[in-house]
Amino acid sequence: MKIAPRAAILAMLLAAPLSGGCRRHHHRSSVIIPNSSGTVAGDFQSIADYLADPTVQFLLSHMPRHRGDTPPDAEGEYDSEGLIVRRTIPGTRVGDPVIGDFCFGSAAGSLIEVTIQDVTVVDAGAASFIEGSGDAFTIYTAFKSVQTQDDGTTCEIHEVNVFSGLRNADGSLSDLFIGQGIVGLIGNCGDLLAGDIQISENIADRVGASCDGADPGSQPQ
Repeated sequence: MKIAPRAAILAMLLAAPLSGGCRRHHHRSSVIIPNSSGTVAGDFQSIADYLADPTVQFLLSHMPRHRGDTPPDAEGEYDSEGLIVRRTIPGTRVGDPVIGDFCFGSAAGSLIEVTIQDVTVVDAGAASFIEGSGDAFTIYTAFKSVQTQDDGTTCEIHEVNVFSGLRNADGSLSDLFIGQGIVGLIGNCGDLLAGDIQISENIADRVGASCDGADPGSQPQ
């Protein structure tokens, strides 16, 4: 996973739904809530790790998974827009519009570089993977987001994102489902819970080259 050098508006991928949930005043005090297996983002080092996680399993039960070992070349930076189709994250509703800015590198086998364009995202040492065949792909990545609330306390969100869609001849993405799943929380995270999810259905335009020439699968600190 690569950390983006610039900010973006990511209602879909992180900023609006999750920071909105963290920054409101809630009844709960500071908590540590890992999921049932104690997962943090850095635990995801293989596709098998992703598929074994109960939150990822729930995401994939409500969105497509494109299997195979011959995925398309999905490299590039993308601007996406779509609608939420399933959610449990506080402050979001089915039908809410979402936008996102993310980048995929060229794959090396099943390893792929993924950049999430958001200044709150911190590399947690996870590896990112791609599978699929023909024009269809599924990409798995994990990271943590450290968000500061109005009172100065922080919420550390450990999250998995699953991207599943089709790459078109013009480089755009269609039938693009993006699943977010919270696998662990540390700090004052209000109403958020490990296991909260959001799935959106999107389209995405390719607006730039792959992730700044980073090596696929690299894990910068």
